[in-house]
Amino acid sequence: VNMLVGLRLNKEGLNARHKLNAQLDYQQTDGLRTRERYIVTYGLNYLLGNGLYIASNLGWERDEFAGFEHRFTESLGLGYRVIDRPGMTLEIDGGPALRQTQYTDGSRYSEFGARSSLTDRWTIKDGWTFSEDASIVTSDGNTTLISTTALAAKLSQVISTRISFNVQNETQPLPGRKATDTASRVSIVYSF
Repeated sequence: VNMLVGLRLNKEGLNARHKLNAQLDYQQTDGLRTRERYIVTYGLNYLLGNGLYIASNLGWERDEFAGFEHRFTESLGLGYRVIDRPGMTLEIDGGPALRQTQYTDGSRYSEFGARSSLTDRWTIKDGWTFSEDASIVTSDGNTTLISTTALAAKLSQVISTRISFNVQNETQPLPGRKATDTASRVSIVYSF
């Protein structure tokens, strides 16, 4: 059994953009739970003009298989829309971050570090879209990289099919935990 359920809400106004993402990733193999990951993030971008914006991000995640009960990340920085033309956008942002982690072994850490992200959208042709969403958070020697590369094809006005590849890497995982986790998926996307 493999289930991935996600919700992505975006609202763009004259001076600000709001982005809310939530995801549940669950997998069971031979009757054993092999993956259970929850993620919720909220981003607020205050638009300064000429592609420049103030980027803030709040995130919560839970992934016992990666070794943590929960992890909160807060960041504030600057962003820039590098490419902004019909059919293609590319944004990068970065700044200082604070991360609080409670590991499955009971230990807790609060660390100051940095966060950076990249968001790329490219409409290859009508109905076909390539996307890349990547983020990196580094703090006290541990670096977390999350990247999702996807290709979506519209089947109707509201339904698309999507092929994606996700990579998550922790440079200092807890003992006995894998440093890198990957997942390839084919999914159906409903847009409203």
